Amino acid sequence: MPIFAKIQGKTLYADNDDDEELPDINLDITHTKVFLGRADAYPADESLGPHMGTCHSKSVSRRHLTISWDPDRDQWQLYVDSKNGVVVDTKFWEKGKTVDLFHKSAIKFGPCAC
Repeated sequence: MPIFAKIQGKTLYADNDDDEELPDINLDITHTKVFLGRADAYPADESLGPHMGTCHSKSVSRRHLTISWDPDRDQWQLYVDSKNGVVVDTKFWEKGKTVDLFHKSAIKFGPCAC
């Protein structure tokens, strides 16, 4: 399966277990549209598209954001699905907003996005 992009980063906070080791995030984007959100015990609805769970924090929605490729603009974009919003490159974006992503864009969501 081809890899279109990679998401690399750090888990900065976990509110579910004080002893939980905070893992690095290394996700291969193998589709032109993927949903990121809370990793739950039950599987995500794959009919909506691929889902990548990033943490267990309740401040992260099950479907927190969508990253997709816009072939007309030759551009990766992030769509904010959560009422808790997302920070991209130090700017806060609220639910319903679409943000262009660039090489090494910083994406923060959950408790670390404050």
